Amino acid sequence: MFVAYSTTLGAEEIYKCKVQSAQSLQNDGHLDAGNFARLHIGKLFAVETLTGKMDGALSNHNTEGQPTVVDAGSKTQSYKVITVYEPTTAVDYLYIEVFNRNQPKPFMFLKGTDLFGGTCKLAAAVD
Repeated sequence: MFVAYSTTLGAEEIYKCKVQSAQSLQNDGHLDAGNFARLHIGKLFAVETLTGKMDGALSNHNTEGQPTVVDAGSKTQSYKVITVYEPTTAVDYLYIEVFNRNQPKPFMFLKGTDLFGGTCKLAAAVD
């Protein structure tokens, strides 16, 4: 389920994203398909571009942390969001290549020791 919110700041854009790969950091330092991470392959999530919030199979917010958009993206820059959770100090990082001419746009999402990759497409603009 994807949720769109309206805002007084202008049009909220929503990206719909699909996880195509997932890996976890292993004890020997390699990235490999971990049991938890690979459960997300083929799953969907949405990103609200103004807030950076992700909802669906992957999420980057809760009562301990809210996302911050550090780069809204442009024709030459990627869209970047960081969430810092406290008091345990965990960090999530979302990167979408909005400047990429290909459709859909590639993304990566780092959550703890899990790394997810896939593609996103612009789904809606809500006033």
